[in-house]
Amino acid sequence: MKQKTVTYQLALVVMVFFWGLTFPLSKISLFSVDTMPLLTLRFLLGAATVFLVIGIRERKKKTFWKIVLNPVALRGGLIVGLVAGLGMILQVGGMAYTTAAKSAFLTGLHVILIPLFGALFFGVKIDRVSCIGLLGAVFG
Repeated sequence: MKQKTVTYQLALVVMVFFWGLTFPLSKISLFSVDTMPLLTLRFLLGAATVFLVIGIRERKKKTFWKIVLNPVALRGGLIVGLVAGLGMILQVGGMAYTTAAKSAFLTGLHVILIPLFGALFFGVKIDRVSCIGLLGAVFG
């Protein structure tokens, strides 16, 4: 296996580990902080991290503000951010009424539901490889 492939797979495993860790941490945090302050802090830390990474990556090219203030990226980022933010509000707010494991399970269902909804509501065909992936997600 190529070194880059191993590196990317390891990065994916680390990312999934931290994604899974956010569920119990969010549940524990809800005992002392309400949903909106928790998510505000979480998104501010995320935005600061993104700005830091872009700043480090682009410091020699002097293109930081060109990337950050790109109108197309700002518009797309705003739309995606609003949808993701609403989803996070509903998810973390709902976590007050269920366990972290159930919340993670319901969130993980998106892997299965998105292609199915795409096929049912938008006529997107699910190819053979996607069907195998769906079966792996359901039974894996």
